[in-house]
Amino acid sequence: MDVLIAGTPPGSQGPNGPKAKTLLQNIQVLSAGQNYQKDMTRIQATDIPSGMRQTLQDPQYKGWENSDIYKSNSNNGYMLQMNTGGQVQSYQFDSEGKLVPKPKP
Repeated sequence: MDVLIAGTPPGSQGPNGPKAKTLLQNIQVLSAGQNYQKDMTRIQATDIPSGMRQTLQDPQYKGWENSDIYKSNSNNGYMLQMNTGGQVQSYQFDSEGKLVPKPKP
């Protein structure tokens, strides 16, 4: 998904009309029309299912114990938000703890 801004710049009165600019490009939409944070409850690492705990043993999730973990109130899925090198990586898991692949752009 792309995020655009459109409007008429101050002091611009030309015949060209409003201008548009791309602010964000190719961002992932977690859930259209919903506030995912409203639907999620933060949980402790001790509250995740054993299947997810097993999935998180993969080296790509190293340090997951110090990350934010959320459980969905609507579909029993989970989200892990890891801060790695100043960037937040989000991973979604199903109710069994299996990784839900990110949609391709």
